[in-house]
Amino acid sequence: MRDDNDPEKQRMKGQTEIKHTILQKYLRPWLYKITEVDDHIRYIDGFAGWGRYDDGSPGSPLLAMEVVSENLNDGVGRLNSKLDTFNCTFIEKTHENYKSLSRAVATEEKNTPSQIVTDTQNREFTEFAYDFIAKHQDGVSPSFIFVDPFGFSGVPFSVVDDLINLRPKGIELFITFMSGKMARFKDSETHQVAIDEIMGTDSWRQEVDAESRDERAEQFMRLYEQQLRSVADVEFVWPFEMKKEESRQTNYYLVHATNHYDGFKLMKDTMFRAGAEDQFAYLGPDHYRYADSQTGLSDFDERDESNKRIQKLADFLHDVFADDKLRFGDVMRLTYEQTTLIEKHYRRACKTLVEQDRARIINRPALAEGTETGLNNDDRVRFIDHPGLDDFLD
Repeated sequence: MRDDNDPEKQRMKGQTEIKHTILQKYLRPWLYKITEVDDHIRYIDGFAGWGRYDDGSPGSPLLAMEVVSENLNDGVGRLNSKLDTFNCTFIEKTHENYKSLSRAVATEEKNTPSQIVTDTQNREFTEFAYDFIAKHQDGVSPSFIFVDPFGFSGVPFSVVDDLINLRPKGIELFITFMSGKMARFKDSETHQVAIDEIMGTDSWRQEVDAESRDERAEQFMRLYEQQLRSVADVEFVWPFEMKKEESRQTNYYLVHATNHYDGFKLMKDTMFRAGAEDQFAYLGPDHYRYADSQTGLSDFDERDESNKRIQKLADFLHDVFADDKLRFGDVMRLTYEQTTLIEKHYRRACKTLVEQDRARIINRPALAEGTETGLNNDDRVRFIDHPGLDDFLD
């Protein structure tokens, strides 16, 4: 395994580019939402690296600073009036990387607004985390915590559990879960203790038993999600698979964990747009193109595939909500984790049901998120199980 300061790691790769794209695309809307709750926000980067890659591209610490700076300086003023402090903590254990990171952060700070406050520390992530958890037992401001190790050691499940439970809502964890390497080394006694630690259980020794490495990586991911939900009591967990560019084998998963629906929905939407071939996955450079306008549906007979998937979603929603009348926002809230589609597909599915006389849209333009003729969060959808009886149900 390469050292953390190996020059090869300082070259920007496709996987890193996608990871940073997701981070960047998520942080902006998250900032606007979270500053409605608190004007002091934290960003913690637990494995911060060296600051910039060989080609000059910013690492995740600088990227986070740039996103906030751009939105504070965009001339609109909304974030300026809401954000008092964006407190950045960058943790890097390797001394050479830390020195490079400190220089890069100091240079970036010269061009950042005063609301951005940085603290760069040369220490282990776990050491920082234990101190941070002990210090904030009585509460902490909303925080986005990026945990991006190079391997699968140094991120005990107990630390993840304690961090996300520092407050009921408002902690977002974005974790690089190295299931590919775990699948590769699962039978190595020297690695098994580290796997026990990151999983928070040794039950994987019986449960992860598939023949292929990719299947084992998926089994690790499923068990980790189960641990997050059942042990750490996390309400929303959403993974994004990263494939190796040269072999197309699973390398790792990006895992988002939160107890807030809005944070989950933002991340799911962001990951969907970053994915390839309608999957929450990066399959390599031949498959990748991030675009806000992409349909996210398969290029193979796209129109037919789109219609089939929308119809499948429409049927699913009709089965779940037959004879119910509820806000469109609640239709999504109650089912968003159960599907692989996003809001625009939900809207199309509901309108498909209307065309099939299996639903009605009740517009509520007087409400903040209602419309005259469209379909937004406060508009209602009546799902009709018996079309002939609908007039008697209003």
